[in-house]
Amino acid sequence: MFCFTETGDIEQPQLQPFCQMTTIASNYTKKRNRGVLLFLNPKSKFVSTFDMSNTNLDFVAVTVVTEQGITLLIAVVYKPPKTPEKYLRTIPEQLVQIASTNKDIKHTVIVGDFNVNINEDSFLPSHFEKSSFQQLVEKYTTRKGTLLDHVYVKSPAKWLAKNLVSYYSYHNPVIVALETS
Repeated sequence: MFCFTETGDIEQPQLQPFCQMTTIASNYTKKRNRGVLLFLNPKSKFVSTFDMSNTNLDFVAVTVVTEQGITLLIAVVYKPPKTPEKYLRTIPEQLVQIASTNKDIKHTVIVGDFNVNINEDSFLPSHFEKSSFQQLVEKYTTRKGTLLDHVYVKSPAKWLAKNLVSYYSYHNPVIVALETS
């Protein structure tokens, strides 16, 4: 599974490596510097999608069953830089509500470019913790040493997050994995 934000500038040839995968996109994918894309492994079973984008956020959530039979609720979020943080407040509650309607969902993962530096004073980590989400990214995710790209997980299992170095983007990619013994 691959998640991307700010996808409005992606050209079709750049998507070639993902052509065999199921593609889920937010309503804003066509707008410059907006949109989120989620590519699912063809062996995963796509169950449902929830497009929660509005004029302030690009936000899509999907329920998938992995080839190992694990049911996940995955959300990809992009908050444009000038959009106030307050628009992020309802995300944990919305996903908890979605997960509560499907008893098979044991893992909820929220990833994205929140454009909120949680190395500075931000309400986000504690706000998500109130809904039992844990923020996994510990190191900066941009060239300027800010932590704008977050991963929040609500799960009984252990999850790992690791930053990678990117030479072609201001943001460094974050790899997230469910630890299986």
